[in-house]
Amino acid sequence: MRARIRAVGARPGDSGFTLVELLVSIVLLGVLMSAVLATFVASHRSAELGLSEHDAVEQSRMALNRVSRELRQAVRLVRVVNPDGSAHDPNAITAVTFDADFNGDGCIDGTAFQPGATCLSVNPADPERLSYCHEPDALATGVPRLYVLAGDLPAGTLTSCPGGLPILATRMASFELAYRSSLYRYDTLPAAPAGPDGITTWEELDAAPPPRGNGNGVLDAELWYIDAVRVTLAVGEGAGREVHTQVTLRNKA
Repeated sequence: MRARIRAVGARPGDSGFTLVELLVSIVLLGVLMSAVLATFVASHRSAELGLSEHDAVEQSRMALNRVSRELRQAVRLVRVVNPDGSAHDPNAITAVTFDADFNGDGCIDGTAFQPGATCLSVNPADPERLSYCHEPDALATGVPRLYVLAGDLPAGTLTSCPGGLPILATRMASFELAYRSSLYRYDTLPAAPAGPDGITTWEELDAAPPPRGNGNGVLDAELWYIDAVRVTLAVGEGAGREVHTQVTLRNKA
């Protein structure tokens, strides 16, 4: 006769978990915990990405507001580098120099541009000739930056933005300036049958007869007739989050 072994204090009919049941329970618990952990990690990453994108958008708008605010006060454009158009290079320096009569005395840094103006004392801490200069990924430190410089850009071909202060500490992924004119009679593109698009670009001005254009494919003499600038920029990794606006030079001399 076989003896039955019963645990001390156990009553007839009591039973415990078998080893197979215990292993199945552990496996199911592990699967459940893995699913919960994966959901938590995905939610956390989604929240981080959302916050990062929000920050990029806000920084883009802050930079756009500053650039457009100061360009809007410009009385003239002095020099541009790498403007929009058929020859625009996204991997090269993009820059613009302009004069703005910030103190309203009819002068730029002590030099009158309005007849009979009385120039106020020049304040080096508040220059009225500014330059915006963008270094893309491929140049300098390899981190794209948008700088503001007091005064003129260095002469010749630009390979960096020396002496400038970065507007934003984070990556300025892209920066493009498109130059427009209200001389709509020179709006010739696209050609018929589509017809003109209602935008007079600097290239269309360049193709116009003198004195409006000189046909050299460079934005130089046409600067005098530019009275609007479309600013497009993005902050962040890769292409970033793009924002844009068109600025009318309301104080153009």
